[in-house]
Amino acid sequence: MSAGRATIVSGQPQTGGSEDIAAIVRAARASDQVADLTEIFASLQGEGVVAGQVHLFLRFAGCDLRCVYCDTPGSLSLDGVSRGVRIGGGLLAEPMRREPNPLSFERLLEIAEDIGEKLGFRPLVALTGGEPLLRVPFLERLIPELKRRGFQVLLETAGTRAPELERIVSDLDWVSMDLKLPSVAREGDRFDQHEAFLRVAHGAGRRIQVKVVIGPELDLEELERAVSLVAGIDTSLPFILQPEFKTLKASDPNHQALLRRALAICRAHLEDVRVLPQLHKYLGLL
Repeated sequence: MSAGRATIVSGQPQTGGSEDIAAIVRAARASDQVADLTEIFASLQGEGVVAGQVHLFLRFAGCDLRCVYCDTPGSLSLDGVSRGVRIGGGLLAEPMRREPNPLSFERLLEIAEDIGEKLGFRPLVALTGGEPLLRVPFLERLIPELKRRGFQVLLETAGTRAPELERIVSDLDWVSMDLKLPSVAREGDRFDQHEAFLRVAHGAGRRIQVKVVIGPELDLEELERAVSLVAGIDTSLPFILQPEFKTLKASDPNHQALLRRALAICRAHLEDVRVLPQLHKYLGLL
């Protein structure tokens, strides 16, 4: 299978089209024994309410979305997996190395335990991507074993795949879901998918955060829809406004005014609203 190569055109990740994305989805779902990853590293979490905590990031290859602001375009397609998995760097004082894809379930557990031993503790494991929920057969085996070995597990996801989440949610500690605003992500209207997803996570009693990337093109009516969606499920959920790193500038008076209006909309309906930029971008970390 040859998926379309992800490139960046005018800031937007692109591939050859829907057939390429469908092929990525089919390939990613194929195995409970092995999975393709792009990188494994320990670093500080840069997003959301757990920002600043040490995480072990397992970045899976392949995604079914193409958000304009994606900052990991190398994980969108499966083209780069032949280069192997980049392991190390971040907080580990050792040179990075590569291992061939796909990684077996057993090998990934060995790497996680090795990194935990080098750090001297079991960090929170972040399943990220790409879109990890394309790998549910693999995750159904991996997550319980990570938990058995003393790791807590956080899922970072686009928040559009409720049926897949339902299969693994009981083993997760954290669900960190993005809520894609059409005016910012340019991925169409995903509100129905987001609502179904959030109801699954909330119904399972998981710790949840909802992240909304905002930029200068933010449509405030869309934001109000997003806020109403979350408030209709639980007004106390952490709701993170995440300024898009390259385009929303705190020094711009117009952007400041937009952010003030966005905050007012959120605070009118939700109890825990935070503006949190991507910490790792400012610190220059992985």
